[in-house]
Amino acid sequence: MNDVVFQTLLFSNALFIAVVLTYYLVTHEKRNRLRYANFIKGIWQRAGKTENGDAWHINYTFFDKEFSISAVPVYEIRGKYKVVKEIENLLILELFDVIGDDDFKNHQTSIGIDKRSNQIVIEGRIYGRIA
Repeated sequence: MNDVVFQTLLFSNALFIAVVLTYYLVTHEKRNRLRYANFIKGIWQRAGKTENGDAWHINYTFFDKEFSISAVPVYEIRGKYKVVKEIENLLILELFDVIGDDDFKNHQTSIGIDKRSNQIVIEGRIYGRIA
């Protein structure tokens, strides 16, 4: 193998490594950044009336890695949450140390984010921010 071929192969390998390294550094930073984790902090409510005209509401509260769910008629859950993954405007949360409902132990849920409308979607239901 002559020097020209060797230098061409060496340059091609160095260029390939530089491109792969650049791609990794650019995409790695984007993967680890959570854009909506702080957006869900606050109190979110869904309200309505029963067929009999009785008012009901469900409140989700997210603060400092802790959450609570309260509702009328009486229903209350408290626990901790961790953002497991963010896919565009969808947060995947892991709920743990839950008190109040055994069905929520080690539960994962997804929350859709709509920043323009200042709303979130949990289990297919829309909640508006009240605080």
